[in-house]
Amino acid sequence: MKCRKINSQLVVTILFILLCGFPEIRNPLVFYTGINNILTENTTIFPASINDQDMVFAFNAQGWSVPYASTEIFVMRADGSGVKSISNSKGRDYHPEWSSDGKSIVFSASRGGNYEIYIMDADGQNQRRLTHHSSFDYGPTMSVNGNIAFISRRDDIEHIYIMDINGHNLHRLTNADDKEYDPEFSHDGKKIVYANRGDRGDGLILLDFETGQTIFFPGDYSDPSFSPADTRLAFVVKTGSKFCRRLIYTVNVDGTDKKLLTNNHLCYADDYDKHPVWSPDGQWILYCAQRDGLRISNLYKIRVDGTDDQQVTFFEKIPEMYQGPCDPNWFY
Repeated sequence: MKCRKINSQLVVTILFILLCGFPEIRNPLVFYTGINNILTENTTIFPASINDQDMVFAFNAQGWSVPYASTEIFVMRADGSGVKSISNSKGRDYHPEWSSDGKSIVFSASRGGNYEIYIMDADGQNQRRLTHHSSFDYGPTMSVNGNIAFISRRDDIEHIYIMDINGHNLHRLTNADDKEYDPEFSHDGKKIVYANRGDRGDGLILLDFETGQTIFFPGDYSDPSFSPADTRLAFVVKTGSKFCRRLIYTVNVDGTDKKLLTNNHLCYADDYDKHPVWSPDGQWILYCAQRDGLRISNLYKIRVDGTDDQQVTFFEKIPEMYQGPCDPNWFY
């Protein structure tokens, strides 16, 4: 569908949805953004259709339903309908990710000056804190068996910790001294991939829980994401250039058939592509990008063969806006 400017009738519709809720949804997607006020007649926020499936976005926005809030988590259909705040906090709520059954969302939040891991029901109810540490805990991902992996600085450097859905059985993933971050479980829960920086080299590490074997993908890589069949990875490569600082690639999980995905647009200083996530049908990759020198991010979609790159959300740079939508995540 074509995106259009918000008019007064649409604003009324959104307010009605916020008060009354929205119908049951399929294949939800989560992402975050930081905005002071997006309900203006001169700001276009409604995204284009991602594909033929009925998608829903969840994202962070500032000061919408909770005055003076930093960021909240919202959900919204891909056609712009069904907007609803679900976290309703004056803190900073980031990195939402759905549980495999779609009943819960795990996220990181700073509600007292320190980032911790939280979980809530899909409608925002029953919010509860899972970690309690003086250091930052953030960037959670949840496996099909309910385990939660996240990044923690409790050892003076980023390492990956794993706990159960109740915050119990906490342990470090590895004993390495390297910096470890950006964890992502495979959809079958049998593997985890994460970024590594240190003595073992910079790159991605794919760990098989059953065999204990690892595969190393060398390079300045981050933001890995499994395809629906767990056969390929999408990830971000830091280019070293002052233009197009980060681009998205895909690769087979055995390290073969590495392909550049996003490299078909004019880049300005500080532009980037990051946080790729696969569509449930495996035909598209949705990602966050800052382009055209606007210094505001939006979501884009591209086919897995690198064609048909399209902008999905249309947040415009306004004085109150410091972060557009980013870090998307779908419910499969």
